[in-house]
Amino acid sequence: MSDARLGTLLEQLNSRQWLLTGRREEKPTVASLLAKGTWQLMVVHEKRAGSPQRLSLVAANIAPGCEEAFRQAQADGIQAV
Repeated sequence: MSDARLGTLLEQLNSRQWLLTGRREEKPTVASLLAKGTWQLMVVHEKRAGSPQRLSLVAANIAPGCEEAFRQAQADGIQAV
């Protein structure tokens, strides 16, 4: 994925009311954090020489109900992945 395509992806998310709240660039990785309501989305683009490029999207809902469900699952012995 080129830097231009990554920029287009972030622009498209922004046009859908995802707000860019953070960005970190440490070559060869660029990470962007976006938020929308109780959702957070991390977009990580990794380009290493000699390796395939990787794009990761990680979403998390930070609503109190989700936090409670997560704590209950842990109490029940379910491991988060």
